[in-house]
Amino acid sequence: DAINPDIITQLEKNFRESAAQVKKFSKHFDGGDVNTTAENVWHFLKENVQYKADGSRQKIKYPSRLIADAVGDCKSFSLFAASVLSHYAPVAFRYVSYNPGQRTPSHVYVMVKLESGKWIPVDAVWNEYGTEKNFSHKRNESIF
Repeated sequence: DAINPDIITQLEKNFRESAAQVKKFSKHFDGGDVNTTAENVWHFLKENVQYKADGSRQKIKYPSRLIADAVGDCKSFSLFAASVLSHYAPVAFRYVSYNPGQRTPSHVYVMVKLESGKWIPVDAVWNEYGTEKNFSHKRNESIF
C-alpha cells in the first residue's frame, strides 16, 4: 500500500540482500559475455515466471520467493534480474511512465552495462529482449 517513492526506496534498499541471495545461483546464467548472460536471465523470467501486475497492494518479492511462487510483477522481475546481473556488470533500475504528461513511474525494469559501455534494457515484461517500450518519461536510479 505504499506510494511510488516508497516503492522505489524499498526496491533499491533490498537490492544488496537480494544480490547476495543469488550469488551462487547467478552462475547458471553465465553466457560468456554480459549480453548473452542478460539474455539468459530475460529468457528464464519469460519462460518460468508468470507476469501478474500487483493490485492495490504492492509487493516486492526476493528472488527466492519469485521463483517459488513462479508469479510476480515488474518490481520483482527487476529485483531478480538486477540481482543476478550485478554479478557480471553494473546495473541500474529504470523507472518509466507511458502516459504523456504523467511523470510518476508506472513500470520498472533493469538496464545493464555491456563490455562496450553501452547500456541495454532487460525487461522480461516486454516482448523482445534488449528493447524497451517507448516511454514518455524515464528516471534512472543508482547504478549498482
